[in-house]
Amino acid sequence: MFPMTMKATEVSLPAPRRFSLRHFLSALGLGLVTAATPAQAQVHKCVVDGKVSYQAMPCSAGVDAGLKLSGSGGAGNAAASPRMPWTGLKVGMTVAEVQKQVSGLTPPLKPDSLMNGARELLAKEVKVAGETFRAGYYFLKGGLYQVSMTTEPLVRESDEILAMYPKVQAQLLKVLGPASGEVPLKDHGSGLLGRTRWDDAAGNNMAWVTVGPASRRGKALLTFGYRPEGAVPFKPM
Repeated sequence: MFPMTMKATEVSLPAPRRFSLRHFLSALGLGLVTAATPAQAQVHKCVVDGKVSYQAMPCSAGVDAGLKLSGSGGAGNAAASPRMPWTGLKVGMTVAEVQKQVSGLTPPLKPDSLMNGARELLAKEVKVAGETFRAGYYFLKGGLYQVSMTTEPLVRESDEILAMYPKVQAQLLKVLGPASGEVPLKDHGSGLLGRTRWDDAAGNNMAWVTVGPASRRGKALLTFGYRPEGAVPFKPM
């Protein structure tokens, strides 16, 4: 059991999808183990008692280590950093300014809302780490607040999520640099759980990739997102 340290609300998932994501958020309240991570962007595959987990930190002593997915980039290596759905965006940008920066954005047919009042006003399908996601662009008081990615379709087989998570995590490590903390991805009995987070200088959650169990056995959910520098900390209304 992890210590009760993580603020689950910081994930800020779309309200209309809480039919299963409410359980998702509650499960994340198990907590976050924080630790400094290596400067090299690596994802370690660790095997403990025959169970596989993926994590940014090296495997513990005596634990079987598998393939490392690595990237030599970092937060300051623009040449090595792939373009992300939020590249070039700044907090407070208007809808028109975001549309000029990111091509292919359209108003969603059924806009989502976050629990702090931010609304999804733009969306598009994107490819990240070779996988397809739905990117939602959320605005608070008329200015850009957050970009959130969910899998398409939303609920996937656990085996698919196990294969997808280390690829997305590795790409975010390459773009954002060392993570601020993580819960290594593994099956905790009730389903897959795992999270890696990046905080800003003030300690506020800036980016994340999170996995949680769906309501159906053998299914799971993956989401990741980013708040531009200067975004106010997430607080439910």
